[in-house]
Amino acid sequence: MKMELLVATHVVDAITFWAQNVSEDKEAEKIDAALSEICPTALRLSGRPSPHKFYGACYTGDRCWYRCKVQQQVDDKFHVTYVDYGNTEVVGRSDLVELPEDLQCAALAKKYRFWSFNLASELDSPHYTQGKSFLQNLISGKKLRISKKSICFDGTILVQAFQGNLDIGEEVSKFKFAKMSLPGNMENPLPVAALQRQTGPWTCGEGDSDISSPFGCLPKLRPVLSNQKPQIMKTQSTNTDTDESAAELIAENRQLNTDKVLTKAVSETCPGKDECVQVHMESTVGERFSRLAEKVEAVRRNRENSQSSAAEDLLSESITVVVNNRIVTPFTSDRLEVAKEDYTRALQKLRECQNKGELEDLVSTKNQICSVLCTAVDDFLSEVGGLPIAERLKTLKEVSSSLTTALGSSSGEDAGDRSYEQFCEWKNRKHQNLRNTRQATDKSLCALSEWAADAGKFFCLTEKSAVTLEAIAAVDELLKQAEFHVCEELNVKTSEQDNEETKIISDAFRKVMQCIEREQRLLCGVRDAYEVNVKFQKDVSQWQSATPNADELLCIKKRIKKLRSQLRWKLVEVNCLEEAEELDLPEVLRKKEEIAETRNALFQEIRREKEEYIKLGELVKGSFPELVQLHPEADIDTYLSSDGLLMKSLDRDTFDAEPMRELSGRRPLVCTEFQGQKVVLKSYSVDEESEVRMIEQAVQYHRAQDQNPSAAMPLLSLFFGKSDPLAYIIVPYYSSGSLKAVQRSNPLHASEVGKVMRGVLLGLQSLHRSCITHASLNPNNVFVLNRERGVIGDFDFTKTPEQRAVDGGMVAGSVVLVAPEIKRGQRPSPASDMFAFGGLLLWLHAPDCSGDVGNEPQAAEFTRLKLDEKLQTLIPKLLVSSGRPSALDVLHDDYFLALEN
Repeated sequence: MKMELLVATHVVDAITFWAQNVSEDKEAEKIDAALSEICPTALRLSGRPSPHKFYGACYTGDRCWYRCKVQQQVDDKFHVTYVDYGNTEVVGRSDLVELPEDLQCAALAKKYRFWSFNLASELDSPHYTQGKSFLQNLISGKKLRISKKSICFDGTILVQAFQGNLDIGEEVSKFKFAKMSLPGNMENPLPVAALQRQTGPWTCGEGDSDISSPFGCLPKLRPVLSNQKPQIMKTQSTNTDTDESAAELIAENRQLNTDKVLTKAVSETCPGKDECVQVHMESTVGERFSRLAEKVEAVRRNRENSQSSAAEDLLSESITVVVNNRIVTPFTSDRLEVAKEDYTRALQKLRECQNKGELEDLVSTKNQICSVLCTAVDDFLSEVGGLPIAERLKTLKEVSSSLTTALGSSSGEDAGDRSYEQFCEWKNRKHQNLRNTRQATDKSLCALSEWAADAGKFFCLTEKSAVTLEAIAAVDELLKQAEFHVCEELNVKTSEQDNEETKIISDAFRKVMQCIEREQRLLCGVRDAYEVNVKFQKDVSQWQSATPNADELLCIKKRIKKLRSQLRWKLVEVNCLEEAEELDLPEVLRKKEEIAETRNALFQEIRREKEEYIKLGELVKGSFPELVQLHPEADIDTYLSSDGLLMKSLDRDTFDAEPMRELSGRRPLVCTEFQGQKVVLKSYSVDEESEVRMIEQAVQYHRAQDQNPSAAMPLLSLFFGKSDPLAYIIVPYYSSGSLKAVQRSNPLHASEVGKVMRGVLLGLQSLHRSCITHASLNPNNVFVLNRERGVIGDFDFTKTPEQRAVDGGMVAGSVVLVAPEIKRGQRPSPASDMFAFGGLLLWLHAPDCSGDVGNEPQAAEFTRLKLDEKLQTLIPKLLVSSGRPSALDVLHDDYFLALEN
């Protein structure tokens, strides 16, 4: 055996250690000298370290500098491995420096493990620690002779190690710190305890790969060299002359045409034996060797290219990642949930409290519970903040994507609890069979190779040979064995999976995908909870030293009241100056400038008032519901109930408005500036009943529009007149005008109609989703923006849907937009809105259309109108008496889908 001489530098456990080759002593001295010179003045690490670079780290044991690789970073702490020795520790950023390119050379230390041994104890057991100490006392700092056996995919080298004539692995096994277990021959693949052992959020430690588990614990093996021979072949090939003679003999045999030639050669050497030889030769030796060589070459390619099924290996590796490295529910979650439930109940009692005498006790109780909750939140954030949630989610996503690509969809019934165990048992059994087959192939080929060496000695006439003729004549049987075992290995490699094997793989695949989905849901929930609790912690910490109050809001209200009084007085002064017998124009202009300044100041205070209401509203909805009871003069409850829409500080005389006679029909409209944009004031006459209905309907519409802002006209504000029985709605001013105005001045083209009406559909879908029936969809209530988008206008909030649906404005040209069921006395519904939409669509494409479209129009009538083919299909569906499609259905109709292409 080829032996190497090493020096042990670090012991990981009873069977794993790091060591340097003794030939690298000078290189180690050179690196140490360079590090001691460069590192003290080198640049400190800034930002995130690269996992592929070496850095210099100051070891805490002797405060000397060594090369290291960063394994993990948590804040400014770095978990490093000293690459020239193998030991690890955690260092600070100040102890980590950049290294130049000439110090990025290969590491001096390598990781070794005793071949054919596994740990005999669990990672956290006293026996495990005793085994590590035993090996450390035995080899640490001492020279070892090792023979390489194989290399794991993680780079660990499997060896047989000696001190003198002492086999160290057997010595460790003798004291029961390790147990003999050839790779793959595990007695208990995937024990349940191994799966359940990883309950914390962190990945396995350095020695965990040795625990007897079928994945992640036992390393996959690969040959030391790609052209590695069986050991028996190595021992027989030490004599160079013999190898050359055997090669010459095989080459000569390939040129023989009949086995008589070989018989003749044998008979000349040893007369009397030719009959025996001739009996055992069944076919041409050259042809058989040639066919066998081709099959051996195929076996060699198979072994080099793929050791097992790629899908099986991927599934096995994925199970390792999902099972061993999972993050479980944070320990502090349960305590946090209990504290939150208590806190929620305390807040609910405060909201329901109507007695000020009980309020103080309830607030005190809430504060005590809040203190407990804050502690639970701090513990939760501290625990979750250290979890690699983002990295784990990324890993799970990559594993899920790789498995789906390799194995397809994982749909089906839940996999059984033993899916992993069954897969592992099957995979180990399959690999064992493959190993047995390969060993049989190696043995038969070694025997044939040995025969070739003997044949070379036999046919060399210049030297005396002890090889007998019977040994040479046995080639036929050797060829039979070699051909049989080589074919067996090729058949194992190309055999198809049976139904049982397919089911085992499928069950394991479904099981791992289900585990991935469960963990992804858990991690997303933990991440969201983390963000919510960070905000809660921030909000609560803001009010730890002071209790929120409404003092600022009340001050703003006083300033608003004062500015409104000044504005009214200045308006009176201007009126008096303008009505005087002698007009003092300069004074009038000066007064108007003062009015403008006062109005701007008033609007600024109103803006601040709304901002303060928003802040207090968030506090009331959050942790301080008692503010409503403690400050009734602030009227926070009214602000919340109107969703911030009702503004009592506004009045009609606050605005410098211009009448809009061109748009004013049954009610006056005025145009003005408000909060930096041009707006329209719409006034409605109200009594006590209609005032309540107006607020309710306006708030409902406002909330629906807020969920999809571009679908319907927004409501900017609502207020009631202080000197008249009028209610005012503030809406944006659209310069393009209503659909009726656009069609009257510059009608939309056919391509523009589809875009505009698609916007109307989106608006209807948004309202209907919030259980709102518009009931007033007509050309005056649809607005056109840049001839590209339609926006539904607000309706008369003082009226009920029944009153709006029979309004005289529900016509488009000659097309009546009132649905047939409404004429029969039924209540308006989303379906009646879709009827009105269909009537608008018909009017826009056929403005001269006349007749009652509510009387089940026939397809022939639309053919006569020469409509687009898709419209001829869509419009009749909307104008039927029943069974009309919804807004979402119409959006997916061919007519509107074609607009997106």
